[in-house]
Amino acid sequence: MGDVTNLRGKDQTGSNGGNGRSGDIRKRLAKLEANLGHAATKADLQKMENTLIKWMLGTIVVSALALIVAVIRTLN
Repeated sequence: MGDVTNLRGKDQTGSNGGNGRSGDIRKRLAKLEANLGHAATKADLQKMENTLIKWMLGTIVVSALALIVAVIRTLN
């Protein structure tokens, strides 16, 4: 059970592991941090949400108007 780590990063024996993987983890973390530039921010998501709401409302209004025009033409 010496290779099982708890939440503090220490194994069951009380040592920090010492398996030499910290360099590998640091490389992986650096790679992840380098790719964060492509992630959307909260502001980006809010802007996209507002745009989608406007498009949906616009589509609903135009569809309703088209339906009204079609009904009026059918009745005449």
